[in-house]
Amino acid sequence: MVKFQVVFSFSSNHSVLHRRMMNKMKMIRKSLDHASEDSFIFSLLHHRADADQSCDHNVFGENAIIGRNKDKENVRVLLLSNSEQKISIIPIVGLGGLGKTALAQLIFSDQDERYNFDLRVWINLNMSYDFNSIASAIISKVNRTEEGTSQVNNEGEYNPQILMNCLREVLNDKRCLIVLDGLWSIDEGQLLHLKRMLQSTQNTKIIVTTCSENVANLMHTVHPYKLGPLSEENCRTIFSQRVFGGGDNSYLTRIGKQIVNRCEG
Repeated sequence: MVKFQVVFSFSSNHSVLHRRMMNKMKMIRKSLDHASEDSFIFSLLHHRADADQSCDHNVFGENAIIGRNKDKENVRVLLLSNSEQKISIIPIVGLGGLGKTALAQLIFSDQDERYNFDLRVWINLNMSYDFNSIASAIISKVNRTEEGTSQVNNEGEYNPQILMNCLREVLNDKRCLIVLDGLWSIDEGQLLHLKRMLQSTQNTKIIVTTCSENVANLMHTVHPYKLGPLSEENCRTIFSQRVFGGGDNSYLTRIGKQIVNRCEG
């Protein structure tokens, strides 16, 4: 009787140990599956990032921009509905990566006859610019397309009044669209200085893209346009085209949906 109990106890313990080992193996396999999946996701994104470095010129192709037609129309209305103002400054504000630059490019390249712009000037900004250089850059861009316009000498590049006069002169009697892409500053005085400089012109529409609501609130003459995230469907379409080439694969589609959900628009 004692012998039977010992054998039964040993058998029971062995069964419990076996179940524990099986559960642990399942957990390890699940962890490995997740790690493999994440590695696959990373390799896809890394591969596309490397490839994209050589095709930046396609980023602003109108057909490549998905899900922003309604936003384009909304900004168009803002541009056209404030025609009585001598100058309109319309900030497009939103989180980084939402597509503010892409939306501004859609407007910039739009040939709607109602705009009737004589000049279109695009200025790329970064963290290292100063505000006098923005005026100099605008004047330089206009000089490339217009003959007989003012030139800014070395002394004038650092003189706000000279820059303001030159800016007013090169844009005189012209309807102009100016895009300041990526404006960022925590210096309210400099932002207001830039705004006054831009307001010295006439018949000018200015679009400012920025991640900062403070910049948007200080710069605007027209209520800032707050850009929201893309719909999940549009995000999946963009991801499928950019990573999978638009192909249909159930496993890749499942992976893509997980990545899109992480991106949140």
